Amino acid sequence: MRYQPLPIAAAYRRFLALNQKLKRMLSSGAFSTLSQQKQQAFLRQIQQLFQKLRRVIPQQKLRHAMAASALLLGLGHAQAQEFAAPVQNPFGLELGQNENGFFPLPQLADIDGDGDFDLFHRSGTDDLYGSTILLFQENIGTPQEPEFSAIAANPFGLETLNQTTTITFGDLDGDGDLDLLAGQYDAPYYGLFFTYYENVGTPTAPAFAPPQSDPFGLAFSNAPDATVPFLADLDNDGDLDLLVGTYYTTSGASSAAIAYFPNIGTAQNPEFGEAQINPFGLQPPVDGYIFLPTVADFDNDGDLDIIAGGDYEYAGNYYQPLLYYYENTGTPEQPAFNPPQSNNFGLVSTTNSYVLLPTSADLDADGDTDLLTSGYTYDESGGEYAKIIFEYFENTTVINAVDAPETVAGFQLFPTVAREEVQWKVEASQSRGQLRITFFDLNGRQFRQEELVGKSGILSVSDLPGGLYYAKLTDEQGQLLGMSRIVKL
Repeated sequence: MRYQPLPIAAAYRRFLALNQKLKRMLSSGAFSTLSQQKQQAFLRQIQQLFQKLRRVIPQQKLRHAMAASALLLGLGHAQAQEFAAPVQNPFGLELGQNENGFFPLPQLADIDGDGDFDLFHRSGTDDLYGSTILLFQENIGTPQEPEFSAIAANPFGLETLNQTTTITFGDLDGDGDLDLLAGQYDAPYYGLFFTYYENVGTPTAPAFAPPQSDPFGLAFSNAPDATVPFLADLDNDGDLDLLVGTYYTTSGASSAAIAYFPNIGTAQNPEFGEAQINPFGLQPPVDGYIFLPTVADFDNDGDLDIIAGGDYEYAGNYYQPLLYYYENTGTPEQPAFNPPQSNNFGLVSTTNSYVLLPTSADLDADGDTDLLTSGYTYDESGGEYAKIIFEYFENTTVINAVDAPETVAGFQLFPTVAREEVQWKVEASQSRGQLRITFFDLNGRQFRQEELVGKSGILSVSDLPGGLYYAKLTDEQGQLLGMSRIVKL
């Protein structure tokens, strides 16, 4: 008898049933007892159904079903990413005419601690604001379906900015809330490279103190014309380091460079070492205007990668902005980046723009990192700015979870998919002194830290927002004993 493919309705029911079965097997630990061949065969059925259904059923609907069963855990080998075609001005992000007059430089952050990502960008024109200021749009939707509010100017007590380039958020003083660090245009003219705004409020009710110039000893021996900062724990030691895009103008010609400031202090009292130029094998775009980074674990292999804007290709009267992917082929503690690859994984903008500014977060709460960019779209007839366009690139990668849950140095965390609590276990030979477990998200942001007693126990994860987390086990000296991963439903 000739094979007849399943009708779409039947295929979708089969797809849901297999995902629910996988969820149960992961939660019970039964999946890890299967042979690798049986694991692969099981997952291959789901992947084949996904490829068939994605042509007729919205991918977001399919992805949420897969996330619920933890097919996106990333417990096996990392795979190349795949992003959907960009969606212009998603989630209600339509700028008014006044905001279009000054380039928005976006940054996503859960500033109010409600489990979804809000949007900041700096903008301003003489007509509306009189100077460059910070703009804020709260996510009034959900972690799975964002919707951004109308623009609020100068939120949370922030003062008017100088000629700021970009902003970056991180808990720089270890008090549980997000602080703000801003870069600087025309740094020699203003006499500073960075401006720091400490969050003196709470994780759910932010309030920013007056600005501090060049905090924590941050300085350059060779002063650049501009700085573009991004905070991330690049050496996996539990505190935030600083990656900075810069450019220098010499004899009328500009060149980009990448600076790295390691945090040689602590998570509570940061202190930054001397700037290292183009570290870890990082190469700025050869003809790029500037290095505009966003840092996250884009390939789900446990270390931080980089996607950066700042360059374009020109064809006639059309500008094709480029996004560069820097894969971290080193380790979480010792990063090493491959040469940049342009417009990989479907990351191709539809704007006519000379630059894209990226920011990243898990915007649909499915366990991977998505990308949001802003860029000019030019009026080709007159060469004027037509308007600012936001573009959303959904990460649609299916990661094959073919391996059993990781156990490093005898550390186990299970089930790998959890809604309320997880169990932890450490081998007797590894149980030395006081143990500490720390949960980080895909962007390297610390969410929780707890002291552990004994060799096993139960931890509540009910307060964590949905998504993928890395859990690090350390001893009282801060030495890494093990790492595991979980998906919080």
